[in-house]
Amino acid sequence: MTSSIADEKRALRTRVRALRAAGRGRGSAHTDSLISLVREVAASRGTPVTRVTSFVSVGDEPSTAGFNAWAVAEGIEVLLPRVRPDGQMDWGVLTSAPDGGLAPGAFGIPEPVGDLLPATAPQETDLMLIPAACVDGRGNRLGWGRGFFDRCLAGLATPPPVFAVVFDDEVFEAVPVEPHDAPIAGAVTERQVLRFER
Repeated sequence: MTSSIADEKRALRTRVRALRAAGRGRGSAHTDSLISLVREVAASRGTPVTRVTSFVSVGDEPSTAGFNAWAVAEGIEVLLPRVRPDGQMDWGVLTSAPDGGLAPGAFGIPEPVGDLLPATAPQETDLMLIPAACVDGRGNRLGWGRGFFDRCLAGLATPPPVFAVVFDDEVFEAVPVEPHDAPIAGAVTERQVLRFER
């Protein structure tokens, strides 16, 4: 990573952390947008969505709790990541909402316990929902700097549509990117579903 891009990414992450710390509140504002996205994907395919990846939001991240509970209640299999020491992720199934089959894992984030699916499990899903610091309208995503999701996406032969879950004010005109930064299909905010053209 070149120094200037690394500095730009660091500065943007600091800016987003400050926005989030300003106390917007997590609530369940993203739930309706996430459910709308699942319904849109099902309608465009002509078949129900049966399996998605999601994540357990923590701290001041956009809340996924309401969506995860809804998906489990609807019979949608929700895969959640579990970080491995080698920097890759395995996946486990959320057995009940909000936290069925989870225990604190790497970085204190609740992760699935028990039987795990391989790192390539997301390519057999209908949709991936992933965290982000911010995105831009060209389909670029800035994560939090550890590269877990970029590595995951790079390892998938045929990734499903990938959507970042962010707040409206975290959709910027441009975010700094490098060749290893995986593009996304869209973003889900508390107010809307955005689709990006690449």
